[in-house]
Amino acid sequence: MKRIIAAVIVPAVGMWLFAGAAAAQGRGQGSQGQGGGAGVPGARGPIGTPGSGQAKPPAPRSAPGATQQATPIGPKSPTTLLEQNTQLSKNLAKLFPDGTNLLAEANGFKNLGEFVSAAHVSNNLGITFVELKCTQLGTTKATASGAVCPATVTNTEGMSLGKTVQKLKPEANSAQTVQNAEREAKRQIEAGRS
Repeated sequence: MKRIIAAVIVPAVGMWLFAGAAAAQGRGQGSQGQGGGAGVPGARGPIGTPGSGQAKPPAPRSAPGATQQATPIGPKSPTTLLEQNTQLSKNLAKLFPDGTNLLAEANGFKNLGEFVSAAHVSNNLGITFVELKCTQLGTTKATASGAVCPATVTNTEGMSLGKTVQKLKPEANSAQTVQNAEREAKRQIEAGRS
């Protein structure tokens, strides 16, 4: 009976020790993710690390059940999207005075939705777009994008569209105004795609 127990326990302990040694040499999964830590001097690290003899690191592993999404090559700026979508540009032009350069107005906004929402807020509340843009982006960023900010706008750092509405039109319901503008922007962007 003792021999049977020893035959079962000894290999199990051996496997446990082997797994611990592999992790200490940087071959197992450690608490620091793939690689397991510093390892033992002179020991070879995980495949793909310097000194392992393989040039490329292994592909990152995701957690079980996690879905991998493709990484976009790069976000398109609002100006690029407006250039590509002439129908949307025509529809947006109706929110601005005749002859307005939409590409110049969109410059500086981080995405198309932010720009279109700002255009709707400007139109709906009767705020000049340059005043809204300079307040929302901050004079530093707005000026860098080519806007000539009015002297009434003094904040150098940007703020949310809601805070911009509160600052420029304190009597307006900023939350409702922004919600309506974002809804209009989403509808207009989707309509421009078709």
